[in-house]
Amino acid sequence: MASLSPLDRLQREALVRFSDLGLPTTRDEEWRYTSVAPIAAIPFESAPETPIPPASVLALDPFGGRLAAATIVNGRLMALDSFDEGGVHVAAFSSADPGLLAAHLDRIAPVPDRALTAMNTGMFDGGVLVRVEAGEWTHQPLALLFIASESRALSPRIRAHW
Repeated sequence: MASLSPLDRLQREALVRFSDLGLPTTRDEEWRYTSVAPIAAIPFESAPETPIPPASVLALDPFGGRLAAATIVNGRLMALDSFDEGGVHVAAFSSADPGLLAAHLDRIAPVPDRALTAMNTGMFDGGVLVRVEAGEWTHQPLALLFIASESRALSPRIRAHW
């Protein structure tokens, strides 16, 4: 079996931790006034990868194409919209440095005793990394346009790094 990338390892460890912790209950001090039973009844599944024609994206763009745009559909960056200007880069998590992502995700959302954080870290499958190299900037604003192809809750991951 091939060795896991740092990001894959982080996600696997988070799912194991979530399995150990389970969902919080009203017996947990921090959750004594809030039942998460409705969450437990929801089937969690990845949103489908849905290609959207560029003309449709432009029709939905509130900026009318005046800004450099990265379009995220169902939590995934559309390949046609990767942005790279000077020292400013926008890339899908799937093509970003997995070590960099794992280090940042583990630092800003550690999972040791947080069941919902562990579940979220273990189950996400898309995201966007905005990276600005030291001393660099872009001449035009960068707009992130989020589109959901279905009626469902999405919480896309965005990580800005400079």
